[in-house]
Amino acid sequence: MSPKQASSGLGFNIVDADSHWDAIPPDLYQRRVPGQFRDRAPKPLQGPDGKVVMSYDNGRVTRPIFREQEEAGARNPEMQVRDRVGGPTLVPGLSGPEQRIKDMELDGVYSSVIYSLNGFQLNEIYRQERDLLLACIQAYNDWLIEEVSQPSNNRIFALCITPQTGTADALAEMERCVKKGHKGIILGRWPNGTHYPNEADDLFWAAAQDMNVPISIHVVNDFLGDNMGAMTGPFKNHTPSQFAIGAVNTCGVTTIPTVDVILGQAIVERFPGLKIGLIESNIGWIPHYLEQVDKYWAHYRFTVGKSHLKMLPSEQFRQNFWASFLYDPHGVENRHTIGVDRVMWSTDFPHGVSEWPNSRSQIDNLFTGAPQAELKMMLHDNACEFYGLTGV
Repeated sequence: MSPKQASSGLGFNIVDADSHWDAIPPDLYQRRVPGQFRDRAPKPLQGPDGKVVMSYDNGRVTRPIFREQEEAGARNPEMQVRDRVGGPTLVPGLSGPEQRIKDMELDGVYSSVIYSLNGFQLNEIYRQERDLLLACIQAYNDWLIEEVSQPSNNRIFALCITPQTGTADALAEMERCVKKGHKGIILGRWPNGTHYPNEADDLFWAAAQDMNVPISIHVVNDFLGDNMGAMTGPFKNHTPSQFAIGAVNTCGVTTIPTVDVILGQAIVERFPGLKIGLIESNIGWIPHYLEQVDKYWAHYRFTVGKSHLKMLPSEQFRQNFWASFLYDPHGVENRHTIGVDRVMWSTDFPHGVSEWPNSRSQIDNLFTGAPQAELKMMLHDNACEFYGLTGV
């Protein structure tokens, strides 16, 4: 695949810090898991209605097979309009790396970091079957790096997921995947696999720090239990009457509770070299949160048992956290209060909130008046620094 640069017209290549890869080959696990696990591993199965579904554990659980254009069109008809405007993209079934790069070039994007989150359902379904779960997660991560990232010639970068079966398993998979070329990991729960941090996690944090592996926490995670996503967990009863369902994610609502726990546990005081990314959380909420968390820590630190912290919460945050954003004019305006070197622009492609194929127009409006050096930070440099990307 040609490494020809996409033209952004900005004097540098744009790096998308958060896009998605939702479709998977139906035969992924049957091709990749060891023979003794294939019968219970995910596989395509024709359902009673004639539609093909993904069967888990010999039909104990079935899930629809995600098809990019069909699903995106059903959920957001505007994506169909964008198809007609931008050309033949988001083909039904699985779009390969070559098609994705065409989509990126239509949008003026050179490189994309992929958040492929479908693999997390493996943890949900096979949580009590450790060996089977590990085999499936390894197959999933290997597919991402070998069939999605590597053929793209430094244009598409993969992040791995971890098993939620204990710190040792999460650490082993992180080390294995980084050696294969993954550019970081996506954590869905604490490294120990539960909703609560514990001392065992320190082995994981120490290794991530030593290996300079970025830790990504994507919105709609399961760190604190009862999934903090907009359409499930504590928000599920509000969905029918909620106007801007996704706004709870992009205003920090589902991110702040996890950040609070990280800061309160002094994790980054013990491991100052950790890189933690808050992905798809937007950034406009950050200045207000940091102002308030400092005030309340100073006032209540003895009452709540946090007087041992040596750094202000805001100092911890600015030392160790990055954050990605989509459309966030307020955040861009307050970038210096947040830290202009810690914010990363993204598209969320191919999800409905994406501006594809008009991201360049959005960038022109969103970053009006930003100096060239700061523009390059937010659209290129910061993502390269966080993920450790070179040659882009």
